[in-house]
Amino acid sequence: MKKSSISYIYTSIALIFGVLAPGYGAARADSQMSLRAAVGTDVSLGLGYGAGLRFLKSSGLQTMEFGPDLFIAKSTYTSQEFHQYTETTDLKVFAVRINWLSDYAPKQQSTYWVYGVGAAAISMVWEESSPTDTSLGTPCCGGGSKHSKDGTAFGALLTIGAGKSLTENVDVRVEFPIIIIPSPVGNAAAFIPTATLSLGIGF
Repeated sequence: MKKSSISYIYTSIALIFGVLAPGYGAARADSQMSLRAAVGTDVSLGLGYGAGLRFLKSSGLQTMEFGPDLFIAKSTYTSQEFHQYTETTDLKVFAVRINWLSDYAPKQQSTYWVYGVGAAAISMVWEESSPTDTSLGTPCCGGGSKHSKDGTAFGALLTIGAGKSLTENVDVRVEFPIIIIPSPVGNAAAFIPTATLSLGIGF
């Protein structure tokens, strides 16, 4: 990935943060820390799971949260040409995310919207295999062949979703993060729409 692409991602996030964050000085802010656990899927119905730490600040003007996430996912895609091919992608995503919560009522039962951005380091292992095509590279037991690539890529996250506060310190969310990877490993997807269901516990 070119250095200019990485700089563009981080500069864009920094600019958004700089524009929206100053409003916190205008009113008394409430703070809370929470842990989130999530399960998710993508367009190929792969399964993922993860956890994150959130630092939330709320004022009379707006509510913002930020913190790190670790998410692990695996997806499989099968295509049929002259031969059948199966592509498997394993991801380990470490991200730092900033979310803005609209209509969020601190420490009260409420339904709210989530809008977020983030930057991520992504460990990727991509493999393509075929039970009949012997030209891919490494022979497979039982016939066919496979080839694979692995490495680390950098990307951005865009998120939209909705949440429901169940109690003062517990909430659930449905979110739709999109992972954008300018230079993916191998032939892995550069644009990954996902869906997650998460539970948060504040303290």
